[in-house]
Amino acid sequence: MSRYPGSVHDSAVWMTSQIRNHLVENYQNRDRYSWLLGDSGYPLEPWLINAVHGHDLNEHELNFNRAVLSTRNVSERLNGVLKS
Repeated sequence: MSRYPGSVHDSAVWMTSQIRNHLVENYQNRDRYSWLLGDSGYPLEPWLINAVHGHDLNEHELNFNRAVLSTRNVSERLNGVLKS
């Protein structure tokens, strides 16, 4: 049986997930080397990396966004393969 039947937003599931709880606990224990890539649908947290938003991004922010989006693209394709 599904823990979240029906239509539940991903960020609502995220807020109660075991992975998030694990990352919160690790962060509180001074772990600053564990991160996840997210998208704008998730809240920014110290361990959840999102692309930088804005109109006047500098070169470093643009490079960061390219790296984040490129990595997310790979993981999204993998998720598609796993779902099929």
